[in-house]
Parts: sequence; structure tokens; C-alpha cells
Amino acid sequence: MKLPLVPYGQRHNVILLDPADPNSIAAALSEYRRLLDCNDVLFGDCYPHLDVEFKVLQAGNIRRLQVSDAPLLNEQTFAGMYTDTYDEQLNTVLDYASWQQAYIEDGDEIFISEIILFALAIGFPQLEADVVATAESMIGFARRLNDSGDMWRDSETIFGIDALFLLAWHKPKYSYLLSRFFIPEWDIQLLQFYLCFLHALLAREGWSADLIKAYVYCDNPAARLGFYCSYDSCLDEPVLPSLGEYLQQHPEQYQSFVAQVKGRFSEQAMLIDADCEQGFNAVLSLFQTLVFPNTDQWDEQEAGLVMPIIDATPFMNSSLGEQAAQLKSELQTELLTVQPTTALTLTYSRSARSAFRRECLEKGQARQQLLGEPRVSPGFANAQEEQDFYDDL
Repeated sequence: MKLPLVPYGQRHNVILLDPADPNSIAAALSEYRRLLDCNDVLFGDCYPHLDVEFKVLQAGNIRRLQVSDAPLLNEQTFAGMYTDTYDEQLNTVLDYASWQQAYIEDGDEIFISEIILFALAIGFPQLEADVVATAESMIGFARRLNDSGDMWRDSETIFGIDALFLLAWHKPKYSYLLSRFFIPEWDIQLLQFYLCFLHALLAREGWSADLIKAYVYCDNPAARLGFYCSYDSCLDEPVLPSLGEYLQQHPEQYQSFVAQVKGRFSEQAMLIDADCEQGFNAVLSLFQTLVFPNTDQWDEQEAGLVMPIIDATPFMNSSLGEQAAQLKSELQTELLTVQPTTALTLTYSRSARSAFRRECLEKGQARQQLLGEPRVSPGFANAQEEQDFYDDL
């Protein structure tokens, strides 16, 4: 087994910036987008990590970004983002100790510079377009990779998602960027706790137009359930009103939901596994997670998730199945009229994903050869001792 660890306290791709200069922050965001768009951000083999770190260049000296560099990352922000919901475990998603450390040294196993960069950029209103463009590049890379097992920031956390949560928390209109990051091949068993981000937004905002859009743009059915189900109980316990409940209680909002669905598919197809393409109904998939089923209406589908039996579940004076079929018919008619080649789904194959992963990792290996071998991780005398340790796992 090859070493899964990248150098502690450093990355091969180092992007320098001045945290007080919006032009410098914009340039850092632009460089990050470039690396993402050319698939040059991963390092590792068994457990690829984000091989990018943002550092500070001031007065000729280089240091790591600190939480204190971003005024947005204060105690009030953390109290709101990570503890101000009735989900007591929300503050455990991110290693909260990372934020409380007085100073991040070069050798510290803390890799949160991406989140700090977003916090810096969000603090400058003129950089909003740059932040959104960077978020789109992060999402685009995640969709091309489509495997959360290749998206590590460190040994326990995933890159990108905390930064997108920070953006959504401060600007709810961008919540759909966070929900899109939950790719179909998100490891729900290992990374289910991240669903609390969606849950926290709904707990604070309710089913606003922004959160309905976030639901509609999410391609992962478990993540859509995560808006209103308890993320730590296998998504089998609704603790907030479902979107279906909200729409039935506010029928005047249903046409807005329909418009959101139509708008979504005119902009972006739903990403699905090629093995599941036959018979897959993208519109129906959105409707299946609108409500949590009664015990006599369960239908085990999609990785063991509990789904309602669509024709037995009342919805908007008919049933889930009838409403989904009607909307799909309208959508296909309208899209084919305007864009004859538009498809509701975008399929990916295992072979294509493997080829893309290989391309990313080969770039990481080339980067390593150019910039040098990783440092030995703390606790090991030399690289061979560390390699032997992982070989024995």
C-alpha cells in the first residue's frame, strides 16, 4: 500500500496572497480555478488529497494562513455555523480545535487555508463573482471526479465543502452551490455527517426559494433527504418538515417549485451512473425524496434509502407519481422545443471515471518529481519506516 499522506504542513501547489489586498485574493482565487479546471489539484494514490495550500506573502516572508487573518471567522460565525441548531453534533463536522489553535505552524496537521481564503473573499463584496466562479470550478471538478473517496483535504475531512457551507451560510442564495457538491458517488456511510450542513441551512432558513433551489439542484438522493432527516440515524427519522409537506401546506408555492425544476434541467442535467441509466427517471428521483414515507408506503431503493411508493403517496391532489409524470412531460416538451439536444441526465461510466482519476494522479506524480519528495510524517524516522507501516495495514 502506497503512502496515503501528503507532506504535513505543506502542499506542492502553494498559492501566495496578501490577506488585506482584494486584488491579491482575487488572483489567488483565479489561480485556484485554473488548477481545478485543468485537473491539477490532487496528490496521492490510495487516498488522494487536495494538493493546494494558500499562504501569506508579506514583507518577503511566507507563512501559513491563520484563522485570525479573516475577520469573518470569529466566534459568532462559528457559534452560528456549527452550534446554533438543535443538531448537537454539527460542531463536530469540522475539527473545531483547528479553529481554536492560536497559530498554525508549518508542521501542524491543519489544512484549512481553502476555507480561510473563502472567508477573506466573502469579506470583500467586489469579489462575489470571483467566489462564485471558484465555487463552480470546485463543483465541476467534483462532478468530473465523482468519488468522495478521492476528495480528501486531510485524513478525515473533504476539501471544498466547508468553504461552500461558509458561502451558503453568509449568502443563502448560493446554497445550491453547496448542494451540487454532493455528487452521486458521495460515500453516505462514511461521510453522512456532512449532510448536517444542508440540515443546518433548512433549520435556519426554512423552505425559502433559495433552499428549494438547493434541493432541486442536488443530484444525490440521500443528500436531499438530509435536508430534513436526522443525518446520524441512517436518514430514517425526519426531524424537519419535508419539502413535500411544505408544498402541500403552501400550494401557492408549487408552481415556483415546478419552475425551479424546469430551470435546473435547462441549465444542467442530472449526473447518474451509466449502469443505472436504463429506466432512470430524473424528475421522478426528485419527487421520491420530497416526502418521507409512512411505514406502509416504503420502497427500498438506491443504496438502501427508504423511498415512498410513488403511486400510493398522495401529493397535490393526486400522487407523487402523477405529478412527476406530468412535470416530466411538460419539461421534455418545453426543452425539446427550445433545445432539441437537451437531455435530462448525464451519464458517467466506471471506466471514464477511472481514466479521469488516473489523469489527476499522474499530474500529482509529475508535480512531486518536479518539486521533490514529501517530507516524512511526524512519528516516523524515515520514509521507508512510514512506507512499511502502511504496507502492513
